[in-house]
Amino acid sequence: MKQRKEIKLPSNWLEQIYEERKQELFRFLYVLLGDKQSAEDALQDTFLKAYLHRSKYIEMQQEKAWLYQIARNTAYDMLRKRRREFPIEKEQINDVIEKAVHQEDIHEHLVYMEMIADLNEVEREIVSLKIIAGLTHQEIAKVLHMTTGSVKKRYERALNKLKANYEED
Repeated sequence: MKQRKEIKLPSNWLEQIYEERKQELFRFLYVLLGDKQSAEDALQDTFLKAYLHRSKYIEMQQEKAWLYQIARNTAYDMLRKRRREFPIEKEQINDVIEKAVHQEDIHEHLVYMEMIADLNEVEREIVSLKIIAGLTHQEIAKVLHMTTGSVKKRYERALNKLKANYEED
């Protein structure tokens, strides 16, 4: 059994990664959760979990994928809880979108969400992790527990769908 090397983290480690990653993680969480308050809550939970589980932090080059995996799991936990507490009817979706349109910072989000709406859930995640988060295919594979080849192929297919939809319009 291979033993993991203990890495000595600087005392301001959490503050450093928070400053470096907070905006991109927020955008990713915003895409997954659909509202600013939930994304902010998930962002805080993500960094709290990162701090609590810092012993699992193994290699510096894996930092980004590790944080996105925590963020993704946190968002999915929140979505599961939200569904149990407040099941959403199809008619309510339009109300949520209508409210969101009146927020100034939501325009780019809505354009992006409209663009990726025809993709399946896995394709949306892969495209978001690649475009918003800037993760490599290998990092995305780690986050989604898939092979790198599968991620590359699904990303390529998703881009082809987006191109085809764009050409139709």
